[in-house]
Amino acid sequence: MNIVLLVSVHIVTGISTAGINHIGLKLAPKESAIVYLTCKNIITSIFSSIAPIHACRFLYASFIGNSGYLEE
Repeated sequence: MNIVLLVSVHIVTGISTAGINHIGLKLAPKESAIVYLTCKNIITSIFSSIAPIHACRFLYASFIGNSGYLEE
């Protein structure tokens, strides 16, 4: 069951990323579309890697106790 869920999440993530890249390509200026998409993907990757860390810290603070999440 976990493998099916994992595969389905990866498929949905890939489809949504392709859609966002397609919209980004249409909105990008013609002469600098590659740079525009590269910067967008770098920013997306950075925030995608930071988000689970903050989510875990927030959940730990909510369920276990105050771990200093809001004081930083």
